[in-house]
Amino acid sequence: MLKKKPILGSILLASKLLVIIILLYLIISSTIQFIKY
Repeated sequence: MLKKKPILGSILLASKLLVIIILLYLIISSTIQFIKY
């Protein structure tokens, strides 16, 4: 069984990765719109 601390650490890592992915998606979508217009 995993302890509570590693689970919290993995949740924090997952949330950080989600934030990075969202930022990359926003940057890519904005650059695509900039290229289109």
